[in-house]
Amino acid sequence: MDHHYHQPLWPLLEGAFDYTMNLAGELWTMIWRPVEQPYTQPASKMASQGSQKEDKSMTASLGANWSGEAMEGCLSEQLKRGR
Repeated sequence: MDHHYHQPLWPLLEGAFDYTMNLAGELWTMIWRPVEQPYTQPASKMASQGSQKEDKSMTASLGANWSGEAMEGCLSEQLKRGR
């Protein structure tokens, strides 16, 4: 029955160290709450929002005295040029 005396001590020490570090980490998060990261939008959604804002700004800069067909034609020409 003395075979348990010949077991290596390293796993016991490693387990005790891991347990202590886990307790220290839990204590740290209990005292200092992590800062919540703001929700980020997917890049594709941000790109579509940017193009919508750009279209609105172009429409607003054209002026109110233009007809709807003239504004659409101007916008389509600008989009064809890649602007």
